[in-house]
Amino acid sequence: MESIRLSERLVGEIIETLRRHEPACDDPLLASQYLAAVVGYLLASHSAAAAEKEQILDELAHFLRHVYSDLSRAQPQQPQEAMGVWEPPA
Repeated sequence: MESIRLSERLVGEIIETLRRHEPACDDPLLASQYLAAVVGYLLASHSAAAAEKEQILDELAHFLRHVYSDLSRAQPQQPQEAMGVWEPPA
């Protein structure tokens, strides 16, 4: 997996797109629900076998928790095998 580059600009543009379709996405929790639903939609559309999709879903959940922990300034967890590479902003 390649590294991803998450930026405030990218997040802002995604949220703005959500707001155009659903103004209530000013609420970060509702925007998060939409984004989680989009991830589920994309994963369900993936052409892998069901067991592989379940593994990918587990890896994505771990990846999400890792990003959340880093940005929340929580104690970093020991690196584990996961999908994607997260590098906190400099």
